[in-house]
Amino acid sequence: YPQEVQAIIGLDPTVPAIVENSLELPTKAELNLMYMVSRIGISRFMPSADVEVNFPVLAGGHLSEEDKDQFLAVFYRSSYTKNMLSEVNYLEANAAKVKANSVPVDTPMYFFLSDGRDVGANDWQEVLTDYLSGIQVGEYKLLDSGHYVHHEQPAIIADEMKLFIARFANN
Repeated sequence: YPQEVQAIIGLDPTVPAIVENSLELPTKAELNLMYMVSRIGISRFMPSADVEVNFPVLAGGHLSEEDKDQFLAVFYRSSYTKNMLSEVNYLEANAAKVKANSVPVDTPMYFFLSDGRDVGANDWQEVLTDYLSGIQVGEYKLLDSGHYVHHEQPAIIADEMKLFIARFANN
């Protein structure tokens, strides 16, 4: 229901140009290996330092030890499922569908952008800011964080979102 959308907030989003030109996607063999490793439980033996690098929420001081244990239990149970792997397999086709439709240039957008160091695209910020340059009200905030911006900079994102949404709610 596009007529109901009043604004778009993007938390380190991707756009078709990223998928087409910059994103390094895993091969089918790598995806199948990740699935197998996850299903037989080998991923549970990853060193905790590696897990914290991949999930900044664990090192951010926001979770108790019990919450961290629960987070990891859910992660190990639900990571690299067939649905997740299917999402990666359809990423290029989905990006092509999005590109085939017109960009909603009159819909205000605000993107919170990571430094791109862990997304596998060298020109992450440039492509996303270029995308926003074609939007009538396209704004962004560069964050000194990895891809999990909502875990690393939650207060900034919450405050900025409230201000942005207040400008466009029910206009």
